[in-house]
Amino acid sequence: MSTVQTASILISDPDSSIRQEQGEILRADGWMVAETGGGEELFEAALERPALLLMAAELLGGDPEARLGELRERAGEGLRVVLTFDADLELDWEACSRAGVDEFVERHAPAWILRHRIRRLMPVEASAAEQAGSWMEPDVFAAKLRARLGTAAGDESQVAVLAAVLDIHGMDLGQLSSSAGKSLTQELGRRMRAAFEDGEDGGTLSGLLQGMRLARIEPGVVMMMIPGVRRVQDTARIGARLQERMAQPLEVDGKTRDPLVGLGVAAFPEDGQDASILMQNALTAARRARNEGTSLMIFHTEAMGRWAFERLTLERSLREAIVREELRVYYQPRVDAETRRILGMECLVRWQHPELGLVPPVQFIPLAEETGLIVPIGEWVLREACRQNQEWREKGLPEIAVSVNLSPVQFRVGDLVEVVNDALRESGLDQGGLELEVTESMLMNDPKKTVEILERLKGAGIHISIDDFGTGYSSLSYLKRFPIDALKIDRSFVMNVTTDPDDAAIATAIILMGHSLKLSVVAEGVETESQLEFLRVLQCNEIQGYLFSPPVPADRAEELLRAQKAGVQAA
Repeated sequence: MSTVQTASILISDPDSSIRQEQGEILRADGWMVAETGGGEELFEAALERPALLLMAAELLGGDPEARLGELRERAGEGLRVVLTFDADLELDWEACSRAGVDEFVERHAPAWILRHRIRRLMPVEASAAEQAGSWMEPDVFAAKLRARLGTAAGDESQVAVLAAVLDIHGMDLGQLSSSAGKSLTQELGRRMRAAFEDGEDGGTLSGLLQGMRLARIEPGVVMMMIPGVRRVQDTARIGARLQERMAQPLEVDGKTRDPLVGLGVAAFPEDGQDASILMQNALTAARRARNEGTSLMIFHTEAMGRWAFERLTLERSLREAIVREELRVYYQPRVDAETRRILGMECLVRWQHPELGLVPPVQFIPLAEETGLIVPIGEWVLREACRQNQEWREKGLPEIAVSVNLSPVQFRVGDLVEVVNDALRESGLDQGGLELEVTESMLMNDPKKTVEILERLKGAGIHISIDDFGTGYSSLSYLKRFPIDALKIDRSFVMNVTTDPDDAAIATAIILMGHSLKLSVVAEGVETESQLEFLRVLQCNEIQGYLFSPPVPADRAEELLRAQKAGVQAA
C-alpha cells in the first residue's frame, strides 16, 4: 500500500480533463496535489511553494528560462519541474533543459510512467510503521487528515472519514488485554481494507484504497480516512460492503462471537472543515448506529445519508436496467422549416422502470455520466437507433437520418469510431442514415483529440452536428476547425425569440454564422407558429419542437412517417 507523502505537487495544464486525470493518479499514491489552468493563477499557486511542478509545455511560452526562473523565485530554488508535452509538439529540448526542466513525459502517458517520473524526483520517505500497513495513532492520523483537508480545499475534492465501533454482547472491550485489543482492532482494519478489494465493482473501490489510512482510536474502534471520494454514493457503497464484512463472526479470546458494528460517516466539507471535528462527527454517527441494535451505517448529516443511499439505489437499478432491457428510445422529428417534411429524428433515451414508471432523463443521465454507465447506454442507443431506422427503410417509409447524442465520456473511453462502424454494420444502415450530435463544450474541452475523432467519423460519411449551440464559448475560428454539418440553436434562445431582443439577436447571429460556414441550422424547442415564422424569415433550415411533435415511442414515430408518405402519395 502506498504511503502519504508530505510534499505537494502543483499540476498546471489548460485542459481540465488532463489535470483531473493526472491528479487522480497522484492522489491515489498519497501525494497532496493542487491544480491550476495556467496564466496568473500558476504564479499565485507557486507562492504556496510546491515541491514539484507538473506543467504543460505550452505554458512555457517563448522563453522557458525566464518563465521557470520567475516560478522558482516564487516557489523556491528547490522546485522540481516535470514538463508534459504532446507527441507532435515542436519543443526546444535544449532550452528547456537549460531552464532546469528535470523530467519530460508525454501528456497522455500511461499512469505507471507518470508515477515513475515523479518517484525518481521525489523518493518515498515514510516511517516503517506506515510502510507496514498505514496504521496510525490518533494524533498522527489527525495530522495526516489535516494536511489532506488543506489540499482538498484547493482542488474542491471530497474527503470522507469513516468510523467503525465494535460491540460484542456481554463483553467489555476496554477490559481486554493489550494484545487481544490490538488483535481485534487490526482484524476490523483488515476487513475494512478487504472490502475495497472484492466484489463486482472492486475496481472502482480499489482505486480509493491507495490513499486510505487507518487509525486505532481505542480497542474495538477504528477510523478510516478515504481521501479520493468524489461521489458521496461511493461512500455509501463502501459502507454497504463493510456491513457485509463486519457481520461475519469474530474470534475473541478463543471463542467465536457475533459482532455488532456501527459505522459512521462524516464528509468534508459538509460535516466539518477541521480534522478533529470530522473525526468526532464520524465517531458520534458510528456510536449512534451501534446503539440502534443492528449493524448500520449512519451519515452524520441525515439529509446527506438519505441522498447518498437514494443515489446508490438508483445507480444499482440503472445497472440492472441495462441488463433487463428497461431502456427505451424515443424519437423527436426534425422538420424542414418551409415544407414541414420530416428530415430526421433525434433519438432520446428513456428509462421504463418497472415500479417508478417512465424515469425522466434529467434524473438518470447525470448519474450515468458520473458512473461511466453512459458508455454502454450510449452504445445501446446507437445500435437501436440504427436498427430502427433500417427497419423503417425496409418498410418503404421516407428515408431520414437518425441523430444520436454523444457523451464526453464516449470520446475518452474506447474506440468511438469502431463502435459507430459496428452499429452501422450490424443494422445494415448506410452512413447517410446516421447523424451524431456533440455539444459545444465537448468540442472545446480537448479540441485536438475531438477534431481527430470527428474527422475519422466525417471521413466515413457520417454527418456531425453541434447540439445546444450558443451555450458554450466557441469562436468562429474554432468552429472552422471542426468537420461539422449543422448547428442546433439551443432552445433557451428560441423560447423567447419573438419577445426578447437579446435572444432574437443571438438566434439571428447563429443562423448567419451557420450559413456563412455553409452549415445547416436547426432551431430546437419551437413551440409556436410565431417562433416558426420568425425563424423562417431568417431562413433557418430546420425546426424541432412541440409545435410539430414531442419525443414519441418508435411506433408513434412510425405513424408520423407513414402519414408523411401517404400525404406525398395523395399529392
